[in-house]
Amino acid sequence: MLTVGDLLHVRYGVIAYPSSGPLFGQAWWVAPGFAIAVVAMVVAAWPFAEFIARQRRKDILRDAAWFFASYAGTAVAGAKVVGLTALLFGLWMYRLGSRPDRRPLAVFSVVLGLGGTVAEIALHATGLCRYSQRQLWNVPVWLPLLYMMGAPLAVGVARWVRGEPPLEEPPSSGWDA
Repeated sequence: MLTVGDLLHVRYGVIAYPSSGPLFGQAWWVAPGFAIAVVAMVVAAWPFAEFIARQRRKDILRDAAWFFASYAGTAVAGAKVVGLTALLFGLWMYRLGSRPDRRPLAVFSVVLGLGGTVAEIALHATGLCRYSQRQLWNVPVWLPLLYMMGAPLAVGVARWVRGEPPLEEPPSSGWDA
């Protein structure tokens, strides 16, 4: 999912790699780099997982859809920095607003947003890649919010990896088919 989002960033000119690989302008190291990033996000979510309410499978899938839609949105509207930043912040607040565990999830979201952004600042300082919009030390100002949009998904995956499977769906009455 992350490499597809990054590929959209390449195709829409949000990010570029000076030594692009055979995957439509994406560097060879992007997929392994994202694998390491996913592990890092799950590890970061681990201590927060016990404070976050267990979810149903469809909630985790919904979190994945929100994150991917946000990632795709940053590809399409990446140059519209102010509007995109405001939209991502509003959507993040909306997503947290209806959750009973919004405080620990908000804290983890900020931790993930800061940590992911610092990691990308360091990566981009090497010259291996370059965002077209760079308001915040070589990265776009909306980048922390993209990570924050992925926080609910990271916690859901961390709970699953910890051996806490998603809650079972309530049995169907036959009327909801």
